[in-house]
Parts: sequence; C-alpha cells; structure tokens
Amino acid sequence: MADQPQKSALRWLAGLAVVTGLSVIGAVTAVLTQQSATEVRFEPKPFFEDLETGINKAERIVYTIGKGLSGESKITLKRKEGEGWVLDQRFDFPAKPELVRKLIVGLVELEAFEPRTANPEWHRPLGLTAPEDLGRAVRIEVLDGEGARLAALLAGEVVEDTQDAQGRGLLYARKDGDDQAWLARGRLPLLKNVSEWLDLKVFELPREEVKRTVLWAESEEPVIIARESAEETNFTLSNAPEGRTGRGAAIVNGSATALVGLVPEDVIPDTNLSFDEGPLAFTETFSGLRLNVRMTGSADVLWAKIYAEADPALVPESGDLDAVRARADAINARTRGWAFRLDQPTAVKLAQSMQAITRPSDADGLKTGK
Repeated sequence: MADQPQKSALRWLAGLAVVTGLSVIGAVTAVLTQQSATEVRFEPKPFFEDLETGINKAERIVYTIGKGLSGESKITLKRKEGEGWVLDQRFDFPAKPELVRKLIVGLVELEAFEPRTANPEWHRPLGLTAPEDLGRAVRIEVLDGEGARLAALLAGEVVEDTQDAQGRGLLYARKDGDDQAWLARGRLPLLKNVSEWLDLKVFELPREEVKRTVLWAESEEPVIIARESAEETNFTLSNAPEGRTGRGAAIVNGSATALVGLVPEDVIPDTNLSFDEGPLAFTETFSGLRLNVRMTGSADVLWAKIYAEADPALVPESGDLDAVRARADAINARTRGWAFRLDQPTAVKLAQSMQAITRPSDADGLKTGK
C-alpha cells in the first residue's frame, strides 16, 4: 500500500501537464488569431492605375541619372511623326523600337507589390534618393505633348535573383514627390547610357553573302581578300606582294568579314567630321551589293560613313538587280547623314595594311586561308 500515494501523485502531475499544455496551445492560438485579425494583407496593384488608358498620349520619356558630385545626365526619348521614337541627345537618331516598347509596357504593368518605408531617411539605402540630392535613383518621367506628366517614378535598387516565370523582377520604387517607398514588381529597362538605347544595327550582312572585301581601296597598295564561292570557308589574299603571304586564316578571314554583324558603338551627324581624305574599305556580296565604309579618326577612335550601292556588273545572271537596289536604298535611308563610331576590333580589321596583314612567305609553309 506504500506505493498508492506515489501513483496518485504521478497521476496528478500528468493531469497538470495536460492542462498546462492545453493552456499553452490556447495562448498561442489566441496570439495567432489576434495577429491574423490585425495583420494588413496587401494585394498587389498597378503602380500607376490610370497609365494604361493615358499611355497613348506619351510624347516624351525622360530618364534622369545621378552622377554624384558631377551632377546629372539625361536620356530623352521623344516620339517623332513618321519615324517613331528617337533620341534627343543624338540629334533624333532612332531608338531601339523593342526597347522603347519594353519600357512602355513595363511602366503600364509595373505593380506596387509590398509597401516599404515612408521615412525619407531610409530612402538612401534603398537607392531611392533623388538624383539632384546626390542619390542613385533613376527618375523616369512620361510626358504628353504639352509637357504634362502622365507618370513619374524614382527607381531604386534592383533585388537580385527575384525574376519569376514571366520575367518580372523586384525593385524598390516610389512615385516622384511621394515619400512612400514600395517593393515593386515588373520589367523595366534601367539603361543609363544613351548609346544603349540607339538602334545602331543599320544593316544585315550574313557571312555567306560575302564575296570580296577591299581595304585601303583608293591607295597604291589596296588589300584584296576574296573567295570564289560561298561554300569556301576561308578567304584568300588575292594580291599579296611577291615574297609575302597572309598572316593566317584567322586574320585574313577577320578582315574579309569585318562588316558581318556590325553594330557601331555610337553615332553623330557626319557634318561634325571631315571624311574628305579618309581611307575607303568596301565589301561586295555574291548578289551584287557593295557596302562602302569611308573612315576618319585615329587608332583609338575610328568613325565611319556607311553607304550602299548595287553594282550591275556583280549581279549574277540569275540575280535580281531591282531587289539589290531596293536593299541598298533601305540601308542608305538608315545611314545617310550619319557617322558611326566603330568598335575597336572592327576598326583594327578594316585598317589592316598590306604590310600588317602579310609576312615573309619563307617564314613557314602555310598559305593564306589554307
């Protein structure tokens, strides 16, 4: 009978544990219920609720980028009748249509995803301090024809690795003039250099079309690189001086196809430069198109005027001279009046002299392009 009190005590302790456990669960449940009742559930909404109906009135889009103590820079896109969107900072040269479309759609579809701080003192860590206040925010303004704002946004830090299946990412943003910061969701191009907006792919030239390229065409020692058919992989240096040969297929082929895939780095009106005595290079196609590149500048910065022409003598019997002329006209419509800054690799390939592109033929047994 001595163990009866002990068993009673154990049963009492077990009962107390159950009651205590139920009390804890009840307390936690009460706290969670209270939190759920008081918690604000935010549903994402359009950042600019009326922009979808008003975006067709957009005539100008202005990016303002802070440069710290150096002040600010601007990128101004404007709608030009009959030409689409152009860059004000590049004398109305066309902007990339797909990039402008991405920007406009991105602004319309941008969502206020979650509210963040409304305290201006916390804007700087989020990249939301205005450019004029030495901040990193990019101001994007959409203006109508009268200069009235349709939308104005300060875009801050982009949250890395947050892109969803639709390509939308997260960034911090606030409406210009409003202290309330948001975690926004969408797709916005935040390119900060004018040249990134320029539509500089002014012609298409597939490698298989290239028949012949001539460097220093008007000099006493032009460099002529050619092949007989599109099936030939390598080009041959046609007029190497006696005792010299090309420096190898990679170098010769590189100069022959220098204009293939060309995308210049920048553009200015050609009246800003003198091309009177600049070197000429050109590439001819099997269809009869000739692309001429007149250059000026230095080894560091080379500018080019590009113009196209159809050469009846080059058009094959089965060819279409009218189609070649139409292609040349389309290219000239894009390039006429402009000077294009060539990237360094292209400049080097087009500036190869006969001395630079050849070596003594007795150095080894290799033949150019073989």
